[in-house]
Amino acid sequence: TGAPAAAARGAFVRVVLGTEAWTAIGTRIGMLDVTATRDEHTLIGHLGPDILDPTFPCLGLAEALRRWAAQGATPIAEVLLDQRVIAGIGTIYTAESLFARRIWPWTAADQVQDPAALLLAARTLMARSVDAVAPTATGDTTRGRTTLVHGRGRQPCRRCGSSIAVGRALVPPVDRPVFYCPRCQAPRP
Repeated sequence: TGAPAAAARGAFVRVVLGTEAWTAIGTRIGMLDVTATRDEHTLIGHLGPDILDPTFPCLGLAEALRRWAAQGATPIAEVLLDQRVIAGIGTIYTAESLFARRIWPWTAADQVQDPAALLLAARTLMARSVDAVAPTATGDTTRGRTTLVHGRGRQPCRRCGSSIAVGRALVPPVDRPVFYCPRCQAPRP
C-alpha cells in the first residue's frame, strides 16, 4: 500500500512486508505463504481461473465452466468455494451471488440452470469491492449495509422479510458458513 511502517499497527494487522521504498500491510488475512516468484507454481498452479482477471469473461469463464462441469452433483456452494474450480470467490461472495441469482446453496452444481450467469454475477458483486474502502457486495460501504445475506443470520431478508438462515458448506475442519434466505432461495423442485 505504500503506507509507512508506523501504520502497521492494529488488531487486524496480520503481516507487514517492506523494502526501503515501500511497505505493504496485510489486514484480516487468514493464510499467507511467502515464496520466490520462480516457485509460485507450487502454491497456485492448481488454482482455477481468477474471477477478477480482466480476461476472465472471454478466457477464464470457459475454463471455469469446464472445471465446474467436472463437479457433478456437488452442492453449488461448495463448488463456488473450491479455489481449484474458480479462484477468488470466498464465503461472502458465494452467499451474495447465490442470493442474487435466487439459488439454494445446496443445489447440485449440475442442476444450476445458468452457471455462466452465476459466475458473472459473483464477478460483478466482487468488482464493487475493488475500489471500495471496505468489502461490499451491495456497493454501500456503510456498516451493516455491505451485504444482503452474508453475516446477517436471523435478520430479516431485505427482499422478502424472512429470517436469514445460516448453514455449513464443506466438512470440518474446512467447513464454511453459508448465509441464505430460505424463502428467496428455496430449493426448486
